[in-house]
Amino acid sequence: MENSSLGLTVCAERVAIFNAVSNGERKIKTIVLTSNLDKPIYPPCGACLQVMSEFGVEEVIIVHGDKVIRHNIGELFPRPFTDWRKQDS
Repeated sequence: MENSSLGLTVCAERVAIFNAVSNGERKIKTIVLTSNLDKPIYPPCGACLQVMSEFGVEEVIIVHGDKVIRHNIGELFPRPFTDWRKQDS
């Protein structure tokens, strides 16, 4: 769902997560990114990482050709936003 106007973009990672959630999933442990393009795959954007952190993603795997790169979510997004309304006073 990406387009030229980045502010209107909905990345594939978020589309996949929202689809899973709308079909009953509540915790997603691993996200795998892959492509058949010749260009390398970049790690997810901050918006996607925030959504991943809220649904419990622990690992992001990037597959490009025969190369597999594993990241834990903390490496990619060490300080996710938290809901201040849920914090203890």
